[in-house]
Amino acid sequence: MDATSEMAAFYTELFEAEARHFTAYVDLAVRAAGGDDEAVDRRLKLLAQREGEIVRARSSSEKRGTIHG
Repeated sequence: MDATSEMAAFYTELFEAEARHFTAYVDLAVRAAGGDDEAVDRRLKLLAQREGEIVRARSSSEKRGTIHG
């Protein structure tokens, strides 16, 4: 397997693992919200909106937004 194929396999596995984590955390949030999946959905949409605003604001500065610094 060449380096490109190895990286593709790595990122595919990483994506799948992150998708499982997302599902597990959303399920936990719904349970914590007493089964109110609509409230959890609204909160996740708000968080995504705010995160987008932060990334856009940082992308135009010298200290642009990155995931891990």
